[in-house]
Amino acid sequence: MRFQIILIVLFLSAFGFVVEAQTIPSNNITVNDGLPSNTIRCIYKDSRGLLWIGTEAGLCCYDGINYTVYDETSGLKHNRVWAIVEDEQNNLWLSLYGNGLAKYDGKTFTYYDEKNGLVNNNIRKLHYSKAHKCLIIATENGLGLFDGKQFKSFEKTFEKFKFQITGINEWQNYFLITTGRQGVYELKINGSNIKNATLDSVFYHDITYSSLIDNGIYYGGSALHKVVVKNLKRNIDFTIPCPIIWDYAKDNNNSLYFATC
Repeated sequence: MRFQIILIVLFLSAFGFVVEAQTIPSNNITVNDGLPSNTIRCIYKDSRGLLWIGTEAGLCCYDGINYTVYDETSGLKHNRVWAIVEDEQNNLWLSLYGNGLAKYDGKTFTYYDEKNGLVNNNIRKLHYSKAHKCLIIATENGLGLFDGKQFKSFEKTFEKFKFQITGINEWQNYFLITTGRQGVYELKINGSNIKNATLDSVFYHDITYSSLIDNGIYYGGSALHKVVVKNLKRNIDFTIPCPIIWDYAKDNNNSLYFATC
């Protein structure tokens, strides 16, 4: 099996790699085109084909022609948008980093924070599970679940570091939750009843900023300039030298792209 990972470009074949060069056509969109900020934290394409862009200065919707901005002067209470997902009712859910969670139904924003039961207001990532009809919320200090009515929190205390969640990946009938410094946990949810969900440690690797599962292969982007590659089906793992990975994407040719720094 081969995996293609493009950084500048890395190509993996079995357990080795060679460096190639590649030029990809691109178009740079900035505040001059209509973005509220050039500091972009996330992008999301919804079920209608609209592109939503989360920035440090508000939310932006791009329909292919026009840009519509939602910020503190035009309907959105807080400007720092770090994650966007959509549920089955076509509601958008937003991480308002430092200020909790927001739901946008196309007309109105509804807000949730620690006072409502959210585990932590500093949300890094969001994932919506259709199978369990709930949000999975990755924060700087704990993991949260929300079914639209109630929250469930997973908080753990460590001597030196917070329980920072850096990755949420759905695989088979459960989720792998990657943490910054405490390794990887398995989250299991019983149907749509989030109150019975469990979170257990399954394997460890060092400081991790991002994760991906593709075809039963787990990728963990380490702060120590390497990517941890683990075959979940065969329980085989290895590491490859690599810049710090912040995000991932896959194209129609099954190539994996890593956003690095």
